[in-house]
Amino acid sequence: MTRSIRRTTNKRKRRRGLIIFLSVIMLLALLLGAGLIVERQLVAKKVDSLSSSLAATESSLAVSTSGSSLPAANPSTIASKLNDYSSQIVSQSQGIIDSATATSTNSTVTYTLKSGTLNSLTANALVMTNGDQLKQLADKALASMTAAGISNPSVIINLADNSGNVMKTLTYSK
Repeated sequence: MTRSIRRTTNKRKRRRGLIIFLSVIMLLALLLGAGLIVERQLVAKKVDSLSSSLAATESSLAVSTSGSSLPAANPSTIASKLNDYSSQIVSQSQGIIDSATATSTNSTVTYTLKSGTLNSLTANALVMTNGDQLKQLADKALASMTAAGISNPSVIINLADNSGNVMKTLTYSK
């Protein structure tokens, strides 16, 4: 008789232990899920503010009044226009972008956005959610360079941290 009582109390203890263990696992899963939702909201805010800051750059390569043709420009002209708008991009990014610099070679414009607050996750999220806007910017620059007679034009957009380590590189070419 005592043996069966011990067995049932041991079973109860195991069940209680299993229930407590599963409850802790479920609580941790809920907390992890909530953390991911908050992380996504923060990333979405950063991406939105960064994409709005890039809208000023898009307007710097604006289409002519008729909307049908782009002004012809060589890579150095495009780089200087992007550099002219760098202070606006930095101020509109609300602290996300620390510096924006554009350089050019014979047929390439390289645009580097440096930030101390972006990490590889937010850089990838930016590209996933607003890659089409970055592509439109690059397409406008490529069309301008093609109209200027540049052969094999390309645009490289680098997302880097403050020390210059590139987290994400986007390359566009005709």
